Amino acid sequence: MARHKDYIKVLEHNKIEIVYGKFRAMDKKCTRCNKVYSTHEEKRTDVNIAIKLLEDAINDDFDIAVLISGDSDLIPAIETAKKIKPEKQFGVIIPYSRPAEELKHVAHFYMKMKEEHLQKSLLDEKVPLNDGTVITCPHSWK
Repeated sequence: MARHKDYIKVLEHNKIEIVYGKFRAMDKKCTRCNKVYSTHEEKRTDVNIAIKLLEDAINDDFDIAVLISGDSDLIPAIETAKKIKPEKQFGVIIPYSRPAEELKHVAHFYMKMKEEHLQKSLLDEKVPLNDGTVITCPHSWK
């Protein structure tokens, strides 16, 4: 969670609007050793994306919206936005580990994200923030 918070700080520093969901604590059972461990699960993300997409379409805040997702739960939002604003275009960039066949069919265009796209999008080794804090890109992200 600490790495996620650092990443959010970097996004905010770069003037990216953050729409927060919710992390819920939960216990899971390891499929290998059967031990129970605590973790966090994100909630509301797809709903927040759908609401923001519809809000931005209604407010005429874009001509072309591009979603980076493989989540078919976003299909109703795209279909509704297309009905409300048929002049808008909707594209999808699908993470390389997701097939997202249904999502491809509702979008005007799509592309599959590849690992090299992610490599080109890594944080700089060190990101200095306006408050003097320096965020270091975690070694495990490289």
